[in-house]
Amino acid sequence: MAQTEMDFERAAALFWALGGNIPHAPELEEWALQEASGEADRDKLLLKAVKLCGVGENPAHCYLLAKLYSWLGPQYTADTIRWASRYLSGKPWEKLPRGIVLQDGVEISRESAARAGVYADLAQAQVQRGETGPAMVNYGEAYRLEPYNAMYPVKVADLLSLSSSIQEALQYLENQKASRYYKPVRYTDARGVRHTNDTFRQLLDAQIRKLKARISQ
Repeated sequence: MAQTEMDFERAAALFWALGGNIPHAPELEEWALQEASGEADRDKLLLKAVKLCGVGENPAHCYLLAKLYSWLGPQYTADTIRWASRYLSGKPWEKLPRGIVLQDGVEISRESAARAGVYADLAQAQVQRGETGPAMVNYGEAYRLEPYNAMYPVKVADLLSLSSSIQEALQYLENQKASRYYKPVRYTDARGVRHTNDTFRQLLDAQIRKLKARISQ
């Protein structure tokens, strides 16, 4: 394995050791965990991963750098926007998980979920820079990719309440009740136990209550 490729794999493994969900070389896990346990400052470890990753134009580098910088927070918003935008404008990283999985009774496309996560990282960085309009567009795209994830419309509503009005934000959330995911999903797990997944409804209704409380104040 070439040195630059090995460094990238070390960066990915280090991000994994910090809690990131990312493809990495299993043989580097022990090294990465030792690195993580030996340094209490998470930002230093993230910056070490950035250095190891290096600058590349391939999807793997763009994806990992977008994730690393998004975890580093507000001081690195320009870097997050740069790498997330580059990733989203190109081909997806082929090593990311693929296929459909069933999670709490809901079918999830792993490709769409990964891409939605990058849109969300991009949107959050734009919020931190005060770019409300682009952030709403990108949260909206994440929501399109993951229509079962109520956190995205909640984020859009938050921005609407700041840029437009609370009433418009409330109406937007009320409109999301038309989603098929607003209706609780009943399913049976592998052990034969029955469950009800109403996470979408709970999150949406909680935010609607908050906005109504703000209006009534």
